[in-house]
Amino acid sequence: MKKNKFPKISDLEVANNKFLIFFDGGDLGMRENVENFNDFLKCQRLFDDAFYEYSTDYKEIYWGIQYTIPDDQQYIKLRKNGNYEKSYPRNKNIYQYTPLFYNFKTKTLYVEPFFFLKGEPSFISSIIDYCKSIKKIEILMTALLEGEFTDQFTKDKTLFTPIVEDYLQKFLGHKKFFGHYLIPNKDQLKGLIELKKTLKHKKIKIIFPDIIDEDKVILKNSGLIS
Repeated sequence: MKKNKFPKISDLEVANNKFLIFFDGGDLGMRENVENFNDFLKCQRLFDDAFYEYSTDYKEIYWGIQYTIPDDQQYIKLRKNGNYEKSYPRNKNIYQYTPLFYNFKTKTLYVEPFFFLKGEPSFISSIIDYCKSIKKIEILMTALLEGEFTDQFTKDKTLFTPIVEDYLQKFLGHKKFFGHYLIPNKDQLKGLIELKKTLKHKKIKIIFPDIIDEDKVILKNSGLIS
């Protein structure tokens, strides 16, 4: 199949103290062996290039990545014929997540755990200087699935990420497309501790809204929460 040059910037808006950047991750039926962490790193480089060109104090910063996903029948036909049918609903089955979002109303910067997979918090530390009146940083995974076959990936009307991962990894063949959860291992702890050190004199709190009790103990012992 033809290689797709994804991810790429699909939209960029810089106006009225807002910096909004959106990335198209392409179609996960057409693309092969997608590693979403590598996509994330490429998006981060493109974000850097655009962000620092316009840098100012922002009341809103948004970075989103979006993929389209075929259902099982659409994918089977794609593999058989080399193309989707003309009726393929490219804009209806969408998987998206938000690595970074600053909301001035809540004075909060929402950050994906992806940033800490290699224990390097410097990107977040630098972004903070451009978030007007920031008071908090929330570390959490954000993921949203939209489309006609969303129900098969939900549990109690909530997106159930392990089912999505199973479909992407085993059925579509993206073995290294994984959920970007906060897992307080050595690398992530190192990055979080370094980030907290940079915030010491800025009175900015780090919050972990989705952590389980077992991880709370680890974060507490590391001095990240009280």
